Amino acid sequence: VVGAPNREMLGINSGSAHVFDIQFLDLKFAKDFYLVEEGNTIEVEIKRSKFKGRQLVAARTMDRNAEDFFQTYIDELFTLKSDRYDKTSVDMLTYNSAYGRAQYYGSDERRSRWIKGEFDIQGINDYEFIDYKSEFKPGLQHKSTWLAVNDDSISEKPYENTTIQINLKGMFASQLGRLKVDVHINDKKFQGDDDYFHVLEGDFSQGSSRMGSALDIDRSVEIVVVAYDEASGIDAHGNILKNLGIVKIF
Repeated sequence: VVGAPNREMLGINSGSAHVFDIQFLDLKFAKDFYLVEEGNTIEVEIKRSKFKGRQLVAARTMDRNAEDFFQTYIDELFTLKSDRYDKTSVDMLTYNSAYGRAQYYGSDERRSRWIKGEFDIQGINDYEFIDYKSEFKPGLQHKSTWLAVNDDSISEKPYENTTIQINLKGMFASQLGRLKVDVHINDKKFQGDDDYFHVLEGDFSQGSSRMGSALDIDRSVEIVVVAYDEASGIDAHGNILKNLGIVKIF
């Protein structure tokens, strides 16, 4: 109970008292973090330490592309005013890298394969966002929701991430506490064909690869194609193949 002696709701110097329900402190996620492969769905479990009465529970993904009113709420709450147009409030608070989006197709499948009216060939949509609301009945200690992750043909490194947090009215979960959990999205394509990233990171020797032996730019789709006609490659068994040639698309 918090007293506000000069709230002046009814008249000059009139006071009031605010009563807050802090049962949300009994909640926590069952795991410290989750690791999920692209294309898979994981169960996200929420537990409570007391289970005699009823209790509301709600959780959501911290989507870096979340709705404007949520971004503004975080901006005002944490004073995240910024002149950077490439960062949202959720970006600055969580450093999440994955994008959440959902779409209704007339079935239980709500993972979005489309963006701005076009098929998502760039793999921008990473997971179906969570906006979960439920209630613990007396005697129940566990509730679950599901996080569905999209699969795509884009090789992504480092692995992308998002967070899920308890999201009840009148509270906002600390980014350092047990009312939020991190989710790491594992790109399962990185099991032998990540030589492209080895070149960028300098941990794979290419020798004389003749980078730029052929090059073309398509400005209409903002793509650059660069050929390395003497570059080495790696086969399915991890063997290095000389003068195989590589084409990279940027």
